[in-house]
Amino acid sequence: FDLPKFHLKGEHFGHTVAKLFGFDDIDFSDFPRFSKAYHLSGDNENAIRDLFTADVLDFFEMEVHQKWNVEAWDDWLVMYRTGGRVKPVEWPTLLQEAMKIVNQLTPGGVEAARSDN
Repeated sequence: FDLPKFHLKGEHFGHTVAKLFGFDDIDFSDFPRFSKAYHLSGDNENAIRDLFTADVLDFFEMEVHQKWNVEAWDDWLVMYRTGGRVKPVEWPTLLQEAMKIVNQLTPGGVEAARSDN
């Protein structure tokens, strides 16, 4: 995937306290809902801002995606959801949501990554 290293997590009180000590997250002034809902951090802010286009930010602002945590670096993309265990009957929906995230964050999505291997 060749992704910049980043961490995307739901914003919580601990992040607010961390800001007081100089640990900033990456906010987008044109997307206040995203910036309020998420704590986004990483080593290369410019590369992360390039990745988080308006379409990606719109996607993550949707309520259904706000329980996801996403971490990326190079060709790794790790996603997990908060809120407890998922019942086996819910796995197909969970997988579909995860694939939508992959397709948002990677040029050409999963199919492009498969063809590179």
